[in-house]
Amino acid sequence: RRENRRVILEALLHAPGASRIDLVRTTGLSPSTVGQIASELLAEGIVVESGIVDLERGRKPRLLQINPDAGRVIGIELSTRRAAVFDVTCALRAELGVLSDERDLMPDRLVRSAAERVEALRGSGPPLLALGVSVPGSVDRDIGFVVTSAPLGWSDIPLGAMLAEATGLMTLVQPNMVSLVVEESASGIARNVQNFLYLHLGMRGIAAGIAAG
Repeated sequence: RRENRRVILEALLHAPGASRIDLVRTTGLSPSTVGQIASELLAEGIVVESGIVDLERGRKPRLLQINPDAGRVIGIELSTRRAAVFDVTCALRAELGVLSDERDLMPDRLVRSAAERVEALRGSGPPLLALGVSVPGSVDRDIGFVVTSAPLGWSDIPLGAMLAEATGLMTLVQPNMVSLVVEESASGIARNVQNFLYLHLGMRGIAAGIAAG
């Protein structure tokens, strides 16, 4: 059921203003499953109705879209040490600036700086839902563990657990190439493209990421 919710939300992210029938076509889920999950998402305020299709005959379908004010997520990019706030449609809401000087980018100081930013955001605006971190290096995504990062000089850092404990937010830590591919798929020229290769030519090296399906 959780996977079906994810599939429907992802479909609405890429095609806002879709009817339930549209979602049945694009997701392959049954009409009853789409209808039940859509009703749940509407009741929870995660999805809102955005209009009605004007048909000459029959029942007029209601259009659905993700509610951008359902929550906020924080993204941290460690290559530049910058952080920002996004709504749940991936739209940028606020820049949080540089978390730490490059010469001072120690894990504990980074975590403390991130926790301060999170605390300052609490109490105003939509709820904070999650924290995502992009790391230049090798990461065990299942547990948010930085195996090694040559640019940062880090190795064997349980960054996900450290940030989750300090901020109280669900935390995802992943390699920067994965983040770049996901970003390109969500809001770049590869939006709605199922399969593509992303080639990154950077000052510190060359890397590639593949999106499949």
